[in-house]
Amino acid sequence: MRSRSPRCTRARRRSWQAWRKPPRPLPASLVTLLEERDLNTAAGIVSDDDALDSLHSQAYKKLLSAEYDGTVQETLDIALLARFFERFGDHAVAVSRQIVYLVTGDHSGSRSVF
Repeated sequence: MRSRSPRCTRARRRSWQAWRKPPRPLPASLVTLLEERDLNTAAGIVSDDDALDSLHSQAYKKLLSAEYDGTVQETLDIALLARFFERFGDHAVAVSRQIVYLVTGDHSGSRSVF
């Protein structure tokens, strides 16, 4: 197995810290939403998705910046991870909208329900 490059400094690790701790554990929020059908939890999931969308955008900006000097494998891993997290958030929002519909009968999907 290949050892880590010496370029993987503390500063570099810190720049990706936001991915380690999402704003709130989204899978746990989904389970809570499915069990309790709480509209506040649904609203929280939507705001968590907004945070994931922002992290997705930040990751791509960092990957495209002149300062980024990662390997091809690191670049692919980061890009795919960012995309997968972003898509998971989108699916979580879809589930929360379905729960809002079950609870309120509103199928508009608008944020005004939250």
